[in-house]
Amino acid sequence: MQSGSTQKNGPSILNAKTATCILLLYFATEAICDILAGLTGLSEITGLVLSSVLGGGVMIFASIVLLQKQLKDIGPTGSAWVGGRLNAIMIGLIIGFAIGFSEHVLTLIAKPHIPYQDLSTLQRMVLIPGLQQWICIIVVLLGSPVEEMLFRGVIYGGYRKTFGPMWAAISTTLIFVAIHVPYYSHFAPAVIVYIALALSALWCRLRWNAIGPAAALHIGYNLMVAFWIVYRTSHR
Repeated sequence: MQSGSTQKNGPSILNAKTATCILLLYFATEAICDILAGLTGLSEITGLVLSSVLGGGVMIFASIVLLQKQLKDIGPTGSAWVGGRLNAIMIGLIIGFAIGFSEHVLTLIAKPHIPYQDLSTLQRMVLIPGLQQWICIIVVLLGSPVEEMLFRGVIYGGYRKTFGPMWAAISTTLIFVAIHVPYYSHFAPAVIVYIALALSALWCRLRWNAIGPAAALHIGYNLMVAFWIVYRTSHR
């Protein structure tokens, strides 16, 4: 009786069901924050910060409560919430730089013309030089490891536990690419960049059994994108 009670009240098992619940909590928190920001008349930048901080905070808290020690399971069906070796983190960062630079080259070649009104809220805000631009960049950079902890950590580990390696990789990548649609919807070739980003981050997580190198890759990509945005907007 006692062992059954312990199992019942113990942490959840990381599988597709638990991972999806955490994912939905993350999305729901961000959506609620966006709605509240609109209803209360908060500025767009305040709403962005609130949504990012609370969304990431709820995801991390829910993962800790539900999964506990499974978060540091470095196996393919674990979350691998560990930093990893420094050389692996540096390699991930360099790969991220390369993907970000490739996106820049792609835009230089294609020269897409995207009307300002068609840009996402974040894209519009980050194009305005000044404090707002830097706040947007900081929010995006801080959000990079949060997304990796969620997608290449909790989601991939849980989905692999339930569906196996191939479907876990496909579904995790598709969800990641789908939520970034606003950033490439008016320049379809850029979807290649997001697929490359997702698959490369997953490779890093599995290659070094840690989320740290994947997070470094994501940060490196966003740093490169931020560099070109700041460069272009400061040389108009």
